[in-house]
Amino acid sequence: DVSTRRITVTTPSLSPFMLGVAPDEPPLVGADVFRDQGGTVTGGGNLAAGTIATLRATAAAGWEFTGWWENGAEVTAAAELTFTVATDRFLTATFRPVLVMEHGTPAPGSTRVTWPAHADGWVPEMSADLTTWEPVSGVSTTGNLRAAVLPAEPGRCFVRLVHP
Repeated sequence: DVSTRRITVTTPSLSPFMLGVAPDEPPLVGADVFRDQGGTVTGGGNLAAGTIATLRATAAAGWEFTGWWENGAEVTAAAELTFTVATDRFLTATFRPVLVMEHGTPAPGSTRVTWPAHADGWVPEMSADLTTWEPVSGVSTTGNLRAAVLPAEPGRCFVRLVHP
């Protein structure tokens, strides 16, 4: 692929000078993990324009992949993203911890929720109506899990993990 470019040089004297032109760098395809939590990514680098790039996101144990993002917009929810390289691109893989619920643990009527201990900043909340959410207190860490026991209250059946 040959292209023509015009270069204009203005000089205050008629002295000899040198002009060098460097070839264009290939486009950069970057990929990283949001908050450095939940998994790994492969693919990317300096790739020639027209090359097919494939980025892969792999969730760590206790996590799930939620999507590829670029410039604040979701690109796809698929863990593998393939595209033809044209310009620089920088994509971010997002993951969330998997929340496990155990009903009747540790006592009848209560519910124990667990999630990966290395999920820094994630906190559980509960709701009776999916509109008003309250933080769950009494979070403990044992081994590779964080846990909270939800009280046995009628109507309090919705739980989520959030990262404030």
